[in-house]
This record gives sequence, structure tokens and C-alpha cells, in this order.
Amino acid sequence: MVNTYKITVKNQTGAPQNYSFFSATPIVSGGNSGDVWSNVLKTAPQTPNGAVATLEVWSNYYAVCGSFDGDPNQGVRISTSKCVPATLGYKSGDNIVMGSSIPLKVINKETCDLGAPKNPGAGKIECFELTTATNEFTYQEAINS
Repeated sequence: MVNTYKITVKNQTGAPQNYSFFSATPIVSGGNSGDVWSNVLKTAPQTPNGAVATLEVWSNYYAVCGSFDGDPNQGVRISTSKCVPATLGYKSGDNIVMGSSIPLKVINKETCDLGAPKNPGAGKIECFELTTATNEFTYQEAINS
């Protein structure tokens, strides 16, 4: 599966173990506050000796077509008009699978529209690409926008 990350832990401690996979470094302070951890992605409780605990995490990526209001230095508010799923290019062994190619159309030099993604497309490793027709806009118009 594309954009999938797998973490495998083999318990070789000689006893059952509890494994927790965190989305952020846990902060432990004071006394025992119970079993609630808001930053735990997944737990593998009582993993027997010699057993394997596996966590798979996958990410979804999207091409977004819209406008923003605000200064990027202070953050951005986005008004989304359309988004389509995108697959990043990746390498699996000696195989390279290219990422999505997504058509971008500019309408009246003001708004944009996204077409259906082509998979695999021509996006490089860890990337997807937006393609435009040669008459959509000039390089200078893209810089000025």
C-alpha cells in the first residue's frame, strides 16, 4: 500500500510486555494519573515473549485548489473549492512507482479546477505533480499570482 509505514517490534525480553506507539513524546510528571494517554496511537498490551507487535500507519495526501486569505507569515486561512486525493511516488526495492499526475485548469485567469488523478502518473519519489495545458497561463502570470 502506498504511503504506508510499518513498525515491527519483536518481544525478546523473556516476559510479556506492553508496547505503546505514541504520536508525540509522552510527558510524565507527578504521580500516577491513570491509564489515559491522549497521544497514544496504538497499544499492544501483553505481547508474549517471542511474539511480534506491528503498527501500520498510512497517510492520505490531497491536491487542493482554492484561495487563501491572510499573511503566510502569520498563518493562512484557506477557502477550499475542490480537492482530489493524490498518491506520492515511492520506491519499493528496485521498483519505482511514480506519484499522481493531476490536471490543473485555470478558469478565466481567476479560479482553478482539478481533474481526476492519473495513477501512476509522473510524480517523483515523495511527490505528486500538477499538470497544466500550455495555454493556461504564462510563467510571469504564475509569479504575479
